Amino acid sequence: MSLFVLWVNERGEEELATPALGRDLVLPGITRQTVLDVATAIRPQIKGTPRRKGASRRFLPCGVASAVWHASSYAVAERDVRMKKDLIPAFKEGRVREIFCTGTGALVVPVEGLHFQGTFYGGSEGIEAAEKKAHPQLHAASFAEAVKEHILDIQTGELPRHPFVVEC
Repeated sequence: MSLFVLWVNERGEEELATPALGRDLVLPGITRQTVLDVATAIRPQIKGTPRRKGASRRFLPCGVASAVWHASSYAVAERDVRMKKDLIPAFKEGRVREIFCTGTGALVVPVEGLHFQGTFYGGSEGIEAAEKKAHPQLHAASFAEAVKEHILDIQTGELPRHPFVVEC
């Protein structure tokens, strides 16, 4: 599976990051590439609401970070994402919004948290925990769900003549 992190990076920029290919650590999977392409293509459309008719309205179960994504502009980056240097400080500083994994069989799967060297990172430590606490009635789909729904729209033909679709 491939890992994706939606966060505010160390430079203060909103970013969707995934480990870069190379060094034989990451499989160059088709689902990983599809998520990168879709995340880049739908940047202005992400509002946190599933678009597909009958789409699930399930939300992150106390997710790694927020179930709310407001940005319409974010970078999509293939870069090093290291536990000690990048992720742990981001969790401690409240910069992690969401983590999800992708794979052929699972498509897109939200990650509730990470257990590293005896410590759990996740739950209410996300950047929008205060907003969620102040407005518990506010619900929106996760970024991962929005990307997954877009991919499902492609697969089911809800998005006509999409470049990812090849007729057999």
